[in-house]
Amino acid sequence: MANLKPKKKQFKTVELHYLRSQNDYQDWTVYVWDVDEGALDDSVSCNWEHSLPLKPDKKQTASKVIIKVKDNTKSFGIILHKGDLKNHDNDLSFNPEGLHRQIWIVENHGQLFYSEEEARCALNAT
Repeated sequence: MANLKPKKKQFKTVELHYLRSQNDYQDWTVYVWDVDEGALDDSVSCNWEHSLPLKPDKKQTASKVIIKVKDNTKSFGIILHKGDLKNHDNDLSFNPEGLHRQIWIVENHGQLFYSEEEARCALNAT
């Protein structure tokens, strides 16, 4: 019987996309930290005051940030925030598992999405 599990890939970045209903992304940033030691690249700032800035995508309908990872089989934490205002009360944790290079976070949702279509459906449902 054939093994139907997807093949895990080695990659060094994860692209995080953020969707807001009003496309108001100014001053929103991403705080990340190692949940599992060694998940993030040593060059990544794990400091609330120096969080990763989000940049508009080409369509200007979302924002994104590239997160450098050291080991894509380990988990890292994510909080989207604007100063002390968090996108959601839940802190998120993500493990790419060698399978997911892109993740989507939607305004006021406490979960991750693995496709733009799912994320946009969630955004439009609110």
